[in-house]
Amino acid sequence: MSEKFEPLLLEREVADLLKLSTRTLRNLRQRGAIGYVMIGSSIRYTNKDVEAFIERHRHERSPSDHRPTKNMSSRSSKSLSRSVTEFEAALEERRSRGLP
Repeated sequence: MSEKFEPLLLEREVADLLKLSTRTLRNLRQRGAIGYVMIGSSIRYTNKDVEAFIERHRHERSPSDHRPTKNMSSRSSKSLSRSVTEFEAALEERRSRGLP
């Protein structure tokens, strides 16, 4: 079998990519908001898990809509947008180097 597996990401790596605390990431996982792989008692994430989480939480807003999203300040919303952009850039860089 010559099937290629994508690398598994550690909890800290995913939390850093999403600019979240590891506790927040654990809460998201426990609520079923983000997929994961469990090997023994170790939790790992795939790029697809993280990309699917981002896509499910993506909101397209018109430029004229300046209201903060519900329960999220404008500052937090901008920070999350930057995090998503940085994550997508990091994924693109990995892919350009031939990494999954």
